[in-house]
Amino acid sequence: NIFMRPYNYKVWAVPTPDMQCAWLGERVATVNVSKAIANVLNNKEEGNWGPNAIFRFPKEGGTGAIWKGVAKLLPKDKQQYGPNMEVTGID
Repeated sequence: NIFMRPYNYKVWAVPTPDMQCAWLGERVATVNVSKAIANVLNNKEEGNWGPNAIFRFPKEGGTGAIWKGVAKLLPKDKQQYGPNMEVTGID
């Protein structure tokens, strides 16, 4: 309820109770279970997962912590947050 439900709703735009396993095949890569177990036992990484080979998630703060970390890299005078701020254009 803290991560998986909100994350999956954001990714798929479908509430988790309405998700059906029938449509997974076209959206989620399949896994060879035997090969996955062998790779874990042999401390081997599979090379064909592309950007999904490693999934990193902040220990605290959820995905918002990623963007807060990015914001810290910006000059302070370029950081403007709050209810009175709005995007007026994107270059």
